[in-house]
Amino acid sequence: MSPLKVGVLGLSVDLARGDSGEWLGSLSDPVRKVVGIRVSAIAIQGDNIKFMSLDLPGTPTYDLMVRKDSLQGTVSVQGNALPLTMKRAGKGDVKITPPSPAVSKELEGDWEGEIPGGGQSLTFHLKNRQDRTVEATMSSPGLPGKTQAFARVMQSGTEVELTLFIFGGSYKGVIDAAGTQMTGTWTQNPGAPPLPLNMRKR
Repeated sequence: MSPLKVGVLGLSVDLARGDSGEWLGSLSDPVRKVVGIRVSAIAIQGDNIKFMSLDLPGTPTYDLMVRKDSLQGTVSVQGNALPLTMKRAGKGDVKITPPSPAVSKELEGDWEGEIPGGGQSLTFHLKNRQDRTVEATMSSPGLPGKTQAFARVMQSGTEVELTLFIFGGSYKGVIDAAGTQMTGTWTQNPGAPPLPLNMRKR
């Protein structure tokens, strides 16, 4: 199979072989200018392609068949399978976002907060890995699958910035001297006004 780039609902998936012959993949959202959403568990047998993305809400899994200039099959989220057709959009261009470096002990852990007015509660989970990178996710009752991965974690001293893979969501905050509170703002979409969001460490 040649490198493949297909798109649906604003998202496109790129598949291509790596230098060692293994299949690599990534998802992107051209509208929001988001690239490098990880595609994992790629399995290709004949004309059948299966893969999943841990970074998207609900951890969607794809089960598709190769047809002329398209992939046809289903996408399943939380056990619900929906029909899906993805049309070829060009040559595959896999771009994988590198993991973010490990964070300080003050930032590592679980943080809880609530957006004023709407009553939406958010929890940030940050855990350093042994390879000196950080695993960062956000959970909320309103999210499909209730969990979504952060694409990027940036820390400079007490200043913190967390960016989601999709929806354009981002958080900017400052950790207090005790390391138990963060004062900051949440932006849901690019161009939208930031909302105050203060987080407390569990």
